[in-house]
Amino acid sequence: MLDQVYDLRHAGKYAEAGEVNLQRAEAFRSNELIYIDDCCDAVKDMLEGEKPERALEIARMALKVISPTSWFPEDKSCQELFELVGDFYARGYGEAAEQFAEDINAQLRKQKLPERFARHRGTLPSECPNCGGILPQTLSDVSVKCPFCGLVVRSEVKA
Repeated sequence: MLDQVYDLRHAGKYAEAGEVNLQRAEAFRSNELIYIDDCCDAVKDMLEGEKPERALEIARMALKVISPTSWFPEDKSCQELFELVGDFYARGYGEAAEQFAEDINAQLRKQKLPERFARHRGTLPSECPNCGGILPQTLSDVSVKCPFCGLVVRSEVKA
């Protein structure tokens, strides 16, 4: 299946690659961490293929599988799932990003854990003050880590 995903991506058929990644995920559904990893790949392919509704559907399926497990919310795979919120934003799908962020927050509240995504807005620069690299978009607008130099840039929250 991985060769098929590679070939589809190479041909620019990202949505089809996403469906193959989802098939792979379903084949490993009994292993939540592999399932989540493959679902994250499927979501990213769907976003690249401009299928945000399908991407959100897959992201929600992954959250539903992982949230009742002991892996949630601390495992690296969960962090990758949470980072999909930023991927939705980066592709221009802010509404889907906010919906998925709220889905994550709801699961955290259900387990009496603190919310992952803050609801207040701050101001973050678009470029890293340390290296000048472009900073990724984030839902919380509280802080962002520069993907180039690793600096954590904190925002100034407006009242």
